Amino acid sequence: MSIMLDNIRHECRNFIRNGTPLPKRDSRWDSEISRIMAEEQKIFDNEQLAEIETMYANYHKKHITGITYEEWMDKAKKLYKVSGSMVYSIARGPDYEKEWGPYKTEKQAHKKFLQLISYKNYDHFVRQCDFAYNPDEQ
Repeated sequence: MSIMLDNIRHECRNFIRNGTPLPKRDSRWDSEISRIMAEEQKIFDNEQLAEIETMYANYHKKHITGITYEEWMDKAKKLYKVSGSMVYSIARGPDYEKEWGPYKTEKQAHKKFLQLISYKNYDHFVRQCDFAYNPDEQ
């Protein structure tokens, strides 16, 4: 039975990470599949959170100078918000909200968040364009 549960765990892990379809199993395994799927989803979510934090820290280290990581994140969260697999932006002003998504994973949504911050950083600090909304000036 242990080998069967190991196989189910491997199949659930592949389903969550790669989208590989689960094979058909006898209905007696449904409760075990549900339990293992929930466990694997928690493990995957925790791995994603760690990778997301690393992405933000690396971006700050490479591209942002003059303000701390916490100040930078506070400013970024005033402009962009990640909710599940969706990204919301008010970078052009509080009356102009735009959304992107849904993305397959939360990590992909956070990558879009970083991409949007990168565009904002380039436009305002490299190109010196002041055409977009700045929440600190309101």
